[in-house]
Amino acid sequence: MGVFEGQFPQWVYLIGYNTISALLWTFVFSRAAVTALTDDLDEVYPALRIWVLVAQSFAALDILHSIIGKKGLVHAPLLTTAVQVAGRCTVLWIVIEQYPSAALSPFYPWMVLAWSAADTVRYFYFATRLVGGHQYQNLTWLRYSAFYVLYPIGIASEVGVVYNAVCEAFGLGYDGHAWGYIAAATLYIPAT
Repeated sequence: MGVFEGQFPQWVYLIGYNTISALLWTFVFSRAAVTALTDDLDEVYPALRIWVLVAQSFAALDILHSIIGKKGLVHAPLLTTAVQVAGRCTVLWIVIEQYPSAALSPFYPWMVLAWSAADTVRYFYFATRLVGGHQYQNLTWLRYSAFYVLYPIGIASEVGVVYNAVCEAFGLGYDGHAWGYIAAATLYIPAT
């Protein structure tokens, strides 16, 4: 039963959660890649908006898992988990939903590709680790190596999306929004 000896309900739940998350992000990655390659980068946002919102919002459960982790569910640092999930959700639900044109730049597809590649690997890694406690060497290597490439692409793309929203907000006379996004990005980048 892997790392959850004697805790069958938690084990089944986490295998299910991680598998569903991995499959969601796999779908997002493959659809984003195909759309970007066959259509246009501008088509990634309309084609995937709902799927990215669902996949990333589902990841909010990671925060809950971290909170109850002290009781044996997962052992993930709460602050790191909360900052990453909240930062991504803020970019999606607050910045892009308010200024959708911010997602119609090359930054959005790169952000989605980086997030989905990283999270596909991460969630498959967790799911396979739970099944019998196995760690697959290639998946482990990919989990900890891809980060060095995907993290800078992801964070730079997030900043690019926010920058586009800031420009649009200033252009529309919503200076308060623009300065709020600048302040949030200034705090978020060092925290990640």
